[in-house]
Amino acid sequence: MRLENGSRVGIIGGGPAGCFAAIQLLNRAREEGLRLDVRIFDPRFDTDVRGVAACKGCAGIVSANAVQSIESIGLSVPPRVIQETIEEYRVHILGQTIRLPQPRPGRKILSVYRGRGPRTHQGDPIESFDSYLISEAVARGAGYVPERVRSLGWDRGPLVRTESTNFAADLIVLAAGVNSRPIPELFFNYTPPQTGIMAQDEIRKPADWPAHTVIAFFGEPKGLIFGALVPKREYLNVSLLGYQMGPDPIREFFRAQKEPMAEYFSAPLENCCGCSPRVPLHIAPRYYGDQWVAIGDAAVARLYKDGIYSSFVTAEAAMRTALDQGIDAEAFKAGYEPAARRIAADNRYGDILFAISTAILRNPRLTAAFLYSLHLDETRPEGKKILARLIWGMLTGDESYRLLFRMSFRPRELAELGREIIRRGRWLIPD
Repeated sequence: MRLENGSRVGIIGGGPAGCFAAIQLLNRAREEGLRLDVRIFDPRFDTDVRGVAACKGCAGIVSANAVQSIESIGLSVPPRVIQETIEEYRVHILGQTIRLPQPRPGRKILSVYRGRGPRTHQGDPIESFDSYLISEAVARGAGYVPERVRSLGWDRGPLVRTESTNFAADLIVLAAGVNSRPIPELFFNYTPPQTGIMAQDEIRKPADWPAHTVIAFFGEPKGLIFGALVPKREYLNVSLLGYQMGPDPIREFFRAQKEPMAEYFSAPLENCCGCSPRVPLHIAPRYYGDQWVAIGDAAVARLYKDGIYSSFVTAEAAMRTALDQGIDAEAFKAGYEPAARRIAADNRYGDILFAISTAILRNPRLTAAFLYSLHLDETRPEGKKILARLIWGMLTGDESYRLLFRMSFRPRELAELGREIIRRGRWLIPD
């Protein structure tokens, strides 16, 4: 089974994965002289609703890899959509502050809003990154249907049913993601990936917030993997990830980090939104079949970070397969599955890195030794800053977990750092 002139493709979900799929499919089809009827189904973009109703619960970080990938298909995120460029992370760990500038200057990291901004936002409308992408997909020939898909059935081929229309398709691309409302009727046996829960909110940004800087926190409250305050013009996105967080994790986080927070906030914090989005932890058990394929976090996403980039990667691999090899299960197994499996394999290194960092933070002696090592690491030449680059990569998703893991365990570099620690002073480990 292959896509031919006049083939019809239904894309369920108009977030980054769905839009990247439409744009890449139409670009490639045009190069090959194919005319395709591509339609994106998503109800969120026909409204100016703010808050969680129009959002995907995403922190809205566009990594350097994602920026480069977007530019590779002829797009450039416009200034009106960019909320901030990120040049530095300032990390608070148990009473100490580590400043981490971009270790590879010139690589752009952006913050954006996936929806229309916080629920309480007043004033000029906020430009949505997702709305920008869907407008670009439409400009390249995609049709946009601002309706919710009620079911995906079969009538001599895939059938998309909405409140007002039926769309007979040759290929269904499931790009709705783990935070979308489930489609009650599916003609195929799709099971979403296992997920974890994050906590998110928006607060007002102080006037003296350090420019182009994300503030990150490790250690407290108990169970926190990391927390981050991401600047977005007049707001800060608060994103928390942890194990078994309490019933009010945002309040608990602010309480536990009261001292470092006092460096940035002199007035009481105003909560402007709030949600508890799901994040995929593993690859979906089944994410393709005859005439259907799941992409983005409906299939697999980078662990905790850089979901926009993994949406691009899965969309590119799936659409390339559909055009070059076919739209049956065997074609997707040969052409698409290897790309999805590479992301899943890389995530296993991420699991190890986050487990190690959590274990270190649970032990005061290990934490003190790590912090002392990190301070020394800051004084080393750019190419030798192992720990700074490791933390930057884990916080931003700017490099693969596999590369970070291998970089963290280079015997020669670790031995050099160890000798510097011994030469420069004691370990500062508490009794």
